[in-house]
Amino acid sequence: MKKEFGIPSTLNWLPEAAQDPRYPIFINQLKKDFKRAGLSLILDENTIPESVFTLIKEQLYRLILEDFKSFLNLMYLADVPESALLNERLEDRVQFATLATVVLFEREWNKTAWQLRKS
Repeated sequence: MKKEFGIPSTLNWLPEAAQDPRYPIFINQLKKDFKRAGLSLILDENTIPESVFTLIKEQLYRLILEDFKSFLNLMYLADVPESALLNERLEDRVQFATLATVVLFEREWNKTAWQLRKS
């Protein structure tokens, strides 16, 4: 993947994601982990991937600023490795929110693929 200030560019595969049969499962997995963390997330399978990315990034940014404990809880529940968030040199919280979104998306997408393999 292309890197932008050290962050892989998830936006490269987002347009194709909506056409993938895993996309509805991916959306449901995101909603499930947000719900488990006690956070609301209003999405459906028809929400375009770029909008999902922007919405999640904005929500993570707010959590980073206003409720970091909930942010950490969400990352823990989604099984995002701490090292993925700590190993990058980032300039500000916007970049951190972008990185967190990318890592969360990659983790949720991998969970979706695993769910399909086991069924």
